[in-house]
Amino acid sequence: MRVRDAWGVGLVCALGLAGCDASDATRLALVAGHDAGGAQSHALQATAAAFVGDGSRAGGTGRAQAAGLPFGSIDPDLFAPDSDTPYRATLDRGLGLRLSHRVPLGGATALEASVLGGVGQSRYHLPRGMGALVDPAEIRFTSVTLAPEIAVVQQVRLGPYDLSAQAGVGQQFSRTRTSVQSALLDVHHRSDASLAYLTLGLALTEPESGVSVALDVRAPDSDQIRLRSELRLPLGR
Repeated sequence: MRVRDAWGVGLVCALGLAGCDASDATRLALVAGHDAGGAQSHALQATAAAFVGDGSRAGGTGRAQAAGLPFGSIDPDLFAPDSDTPYRATLDRGLGLRLSHRVPLGGATALEASVLGGVGQSRYHLPRGMGALVDPAEIRFTSVTLAPEIAVVQQVRLGPYDLSAQAGVGQQFSRTRTSVQSALLDVHHRSDASLAYLTLGLALTEPESGVSVALDVRAPDSDQIRLRSELRLPLGR
């Protein structure tokens, strides 16, 4: 599915949630935390394909070719578990809006539908470069994402707080701008991705203010497992 189609799907979901009866079950929150993009591997693979002129796999647009540089100058498998290229994250942040609605299933169990839209930035430093180029390099990602999700939620009281555990599925649509820079590289590329994922999470909420701290593990269908944390600040309470 193309990103512009995905925004239509997300808008329908958001309108559906917004049309629910106004109650404590429907919530809008400002979300701050890690980069929610989750499409870095796909974006880097698309950039590497564009760099060598493989338009059939590039899946995006941008300035990504540099004549005279060796094949493999951009490692598309940098984030693979078996990669031996050293790197470290120097930036990982995201900001977005989350609209959610819960439908009770009985007892403390509920079904929650949500839509998260936002922007994220992440940056990685490669001290020994990658591939045939050994000069230090930097890779930057800037993503706009939309993620409709549905989950089963179990809530319990934990002292003065509400603790929620959830398991669900979602679909994340991303448009990512990738930048790869070193002494010899100045590559820019934009790509789209659609990633299905499974999620397990915990959220601790202060009932009076509605402020939540959430932690979740996501297992996308084409990326490594990601551990994310975020702060949710309620709006319109």
